[in-house]
Amino acid sequence: FAWVIENLLAPDGAATGIDPYKTQVLRGNRKPRGRVDIGLAVAESLCSQNLVPWGGRFKIHQMSAEACLCRWAHMWFAGQMQTDSTPNFDLIYIDGDHFAPRALLDMMLAFEFLENGGIMIIDDFNRQFSRGAKQVRPAVMAFFDCYSNQLEPFFFDQEQIAFRKDSG
Repeated sequence: FAWVIENLLAPDGAATGIDPYKTQVLRGNRKPRGRVDIGLAVAESLCSQNLVPWGGRFKIHQMSAEACLCRWAHMWFAGQMQTDSTPNFDLIYIDGDHFAPRALLDMMLAFEFLENGGIMIIDDFNRQFSRGAKQVRPAVMAFFDCYSNQLEPFFFDQEQIAFRKDSG
């Protein structure tokens, strides 16, 4: 996030991050996960430290992407969010849930807030999770199949893939 702010953000731009910094809560019962909880606490602390130089140029929503994006979509469709205050982004970087259905949902929801001509980058494209299964890759492929008439491939490497939202 700090790299994006430093290298890609326009001088008058603002950045928005979404990260719960918490383990999943299943049916209201939070299950401690040892090293995962410690790692998430360290990540939250490092994020705060790394972003100090950019003070008021960013906002982090501490909730899941699914909850945040669904809230924005609900407010917009319910008319509670004015068109000029609808979050629209020129760049969306997704490094979220690595379970295929949730990764696909993150992409689909985020895409609605991507400006025409904007770029969506998805991380961990070929990373193996869940007993060796690639979870993000099938989600990206399904996303591309669903939105191919609105996407233009932007770049691809072993870990990341990016699309530009077609403005035509």
